[in-house]
Amino acid sequence: MSILIKDHIHYTVINNLSLYVFVEIQNAPNKNIIVGCLYRPPNSNVSTFNETIGDLLKLLNAKKLPVYILGDFNIDLLKYNTHNPTSEFVNTIFSESFIPLINRPTRVTETSATLIDNILTNQHDVISLNGIIPTDISDHFSVFHVHNCEITNYIDNDSKYNKYLINEKTLHNYNELLKQKSWHNVLECCDPNEAYKKFNNIMQDTLSSTIPLKNYKRNNKLMSKPWLTNELIESIKLKNKMYKAYKVDGNKTIEKQFKTFKNKLTNDIRNAEKLYYKTLLDRNKNNLAKQWKTLNSIINRKKVRNKQYCI
Repeated sequence: MSILIKDHIHYTVINNLSLYVFVEIQNAPNKNIIVGCLYRPPNSNVSTFNETIGDLLKLLNAKKLPVYILGDFNIDLLKYNTHNPTSEFVNTIFSESFIPLINRPTRVTETSATLIDNILTNQHDVISLNGIIPTDISDHFSVFHVHNCEITNYIDNDSKYNKYLINEKTLHNYNELLKQKSWHNVLECCDPNEAYKKFNNIMQDTLSSTIPLKNYKRNNKLMSKPWLTNELIESIKLKNKMYKAYKVDGNKTIEKQFKTFKNKLTNDIRNAEKLYYKTLLDRNKNNLAKQWKTLNSIINRKKVRNKQYCI
C-alpha cells in the first residue's frame, strides 16, 4: 500500500502498515490535509473491519483536519439495502461524519457491477471534482478526487527526479548488510501489523545505508516515443473509448470489437517502432557513430524493460 506525492509537497507519515498508510500534507496557511490509502482483503470479516474503521475514523476526527481516505474496500455500497454488513459499514462512516464521494460502479464484469472502490471524506461543503476513469489497466476503474488547495513554496521539479543507484556493487552491499541484521524482534512479534512495521524499518534502514538516492535531470527526448504518429495516438484514444463503451454496455459484440482493435493496435505500434529504427539505421548507414548511437538507444530501451536484480 503506497501513496505517491510530488517532491515539492511537504508531508509527514502518520503510519505505514501493510493494509493502510496515512500522511499529513502541509497546506499553510490553511489547515493541513490528511490523506490515507486503505485496502480490505475480500475474504476478511466485514463486521470486524467495520469496528476497525470506526475506531480509525474517531482518531482521525480528533485531529480536526480535513481527511480523505482512498481505497479498495471490497464492500459493495450498491447493496446497502440488502446486505447487513454493508449497511453497518455505511452507518459507521456516516456516524463519524464521513461520506463517500463515488456513487457509480467501479468494477464491471459480464455478470456484475459493483461499487467497491471509493473515497471517503469528512469535508461536506467543499467544492471539488470527483469521478471514475474507465481504464483497461486493471479490472477496477480508477477513482479520483480533485482538491483545490494552495501549497506554498512551489518548486517545479518536473524536469528532475530521484532514483536509487542500483548496480552490482550497491546490491552486494545491500545484501551483505541485510545478512547482518537481527530478525528476532520481527519473528517474535505476535501483532502482524507491528511485525510488518519492524520488518519494513529494517529494510528501509538497510536501503538508505547502502543504496544512495541520486537526483537526475529528466531527458524528454529519451522518454518520448517518436514512432507514435498522430494516427496511432488517435487510435489509442479510440481504443480507450471502446473499452469504456464495452465496460458500460457489457455487450459481447462490443467486447469482441474492442479486443480485436486492441490487438491490431498493439501490433501496429510494434511495427511502427521497428520501422522508425530501421529508417534511422538506413539514413545513417554511412555514419558509423550515428548508427552506434541508434543501436545503443535500442539496447538501452530493452535494458530498461527487462532489467532485473536479485536480492
